[in-house]
Amino acid sequence: MKGKVLQEFEIQIESMVNFLSRSYGVKFEQLVCDFIKDEFGNVFFTNCKSFKLADAEIISKLDYMDVY
Repeated sequence: MKGKVLQEFEIQIESMVNFLSRSYGVKFEQLVCDFIKDEFGNVFFTNCKSFKLADAEIISKLDYMDVY
């Protein structure tokens, strides 16, 4: 979805998608998230309802053994 009303939320989603894409090598086809806006106009991410990845071979570049 796009539009002037959603522009603030699009900026937040774009930042999250860019971070996840660079960090984990994933490419999103669809991402559904919830946000709230407080009385001061601050936008907060609250939930990710669903996502669909564009490529099934997303984890091949990661080495999880170093994490544990």
